[in-house]
Amino acid sequence: MKKLSRMLALVMALVLALGCMQAVATAEELPEVDLIYWCGANPDQKDAELVLGEMKKVAKEALNVNLDMVIVATSEIKEKFNKAMAAQERIDLTWTGYVQSIQELVNLGALMPLEDLMEQYGQDLIASLDEDLLNAHRQADGKLYQFPAWQGMVGGRSALYVPKDVVDATVGEQWVAEMEKAMNDNCYTYSVEAQAAVYDKFEELLAAAKDAGKLGLGYSTGYTLNSWWNQSTVNVGTYGRIAQNDETFTVIPAAESVTTKYVYQKMAEWYDKGYIRQDVASVDSAAEDWCRGWSDPVSDQCYINYSHNGFTDDLSKEMTDWTKPLYAMHCQPHCSTSLGQATGTSIPFTAKEPERAMMFMNWLVTKDEKAIEFYNLYSYGIEGKHYEWNEAHTDIKVFGGDGQASSDFAWGQRPWMMGTLLNAYSSPSYPAWYYEELIALQKDAYTSPLLGFNFDYSDVETEYNLLSSIDKEYGDMLGRGYLGVAGWEAKYNEYVDKMNAAGLQDVIAAIQEQVTEFVTTRNRTW
Repeated sequence: MKKLSRMLALVMALVLALGCMQAVATAEELPEVDLIYWCGANPDQKDAELVLGEMKKVAKEALNVNLDMVIVATSEIKEKFNKAMAAQERIDLTWTGYVQSIQELVNLGALMPLEDLMEQYGQDLIASLDEDLLNAHRQADGKLYQFPAWQGMVGGRSALYVPKDVVDATVGEQWVAEMEKAMNDNCYTYSVEAQAAVYDKFEELLAAAKDAGKLGLGYSTGYTLNSWWNQSTVNVGTYGRIAQNDETFTVIPAAESVTTKYVYQKMAEWYDKGYIRQDVASVDSAAEDWCRGWSDPVSDQCYINYSHNGFTDDLSKEMTDWTKPLYAMHCQPHCSTSLGQATGTSIPFTAKEPERAMMFMNWLVTKDEKAIEFYNLYSYGIEGKHYEWNEAHTDIKVFGGDGQASSDFAWGQRPWMMGTLLNAYSSPSYPAWYYEELIALQKDAYTSPLLGFNFDYSDVETEYNLLSSIDKEYGDMLGRGYLGVAGWEAKYNEYVDKMNAAGLQDVIAAIQEQVTEFVTTRNRTW
């Protein structure tokens, strides 16, 4: 990121901390208002009424807000929110995130642009992000419709974990360093040769484990090496990709990319060799396929895993939840700047109090004592009833869980749904040291020239929907390899033909036009 922008952000944050930039009114100075706030989370915990009642008290004391906090199951919020917007139901604040498309909501007119409101009531929000990073969250029309919940705006460095006992009994520990080197050396190179260097190295382990009777149910196609390791292209508009460092920014159809075809071929080969479970065609989901891989046939424990959070240099600090000894490897050599659109807060067009809604959003990222209390009531519940502090008062222990949203204990929601994780009490699942490291990594992370590109597919919506249905039809049979070497290529060619007949090239042309405009108007280069 630009040093000047970071310096400006730091100066702004300092000024704000001194109270010189934006006056914060007390609750007594603000007129009483009602706010309806929808949040995607777990609505079924038994102490919900108690905790939400305490949160309501804090909001009233701090901002003179009568808060109606509506907890909607994350899996249901997209459908329920769309219905609410169609009925023009009042909602003043809403969680928006990975289950929704921000651009789609913008196209539907469901969200208010935030800039003017932020300029008046959200200076702490503005100061909390680097200027370039804030701009990268704008949608296709150049406007901001969601403010991300901060959980570290850094990514692109995943990790691969493999069972120590299997490695030690087969290929030996030196294989771990060799595998990490293969991934790090080839992750940004768009070629079949780069793919083969990694897949061939991983196949050494698969073959040795199979020969030794230690393969379990086999390699998981639900979480392929490409899912986390391969950074050779940048995804644009779902069906398009651009090769890293391609100065022409030429959009490649994802279905026809050499890396896609290579993976399909490799899965077919691995299926025939017995590295993939032979009943994979009947497995209900990728998650089940993954959890059963590398495990005893009657065990649900996951012995092999890919993590998109392999950011820190010492991966052992991120393996606290694992009970089985594992070897850990970085899939990429360094971190990249990432967007926070997976979770954030928006103001719907049906909001009756947008100004106070923005004040509420702004308050949540401050170090105001009441804001921190509200945030942790939502995340962890009530002290003494749902969690307790350690003797040093540095970390908390959550009763009955780890702070994750779950129905098997009284209260606990995911802290990254709103505000900033810098305000979360330190816990085993969300340790303070981790987010301090992410701040440092965020400052020096590589920023892609395509960061912030949002494809508006409204002009090719019909084609987009057709391509989606074809992807679903062919995705499993090609991605899981069960067609075998004899059958995969004919089915792949059929897939590509159908995609082209459905308008793939028209979609690619639309993506290309928008990519060209994006990099030209924003002066983006590699």
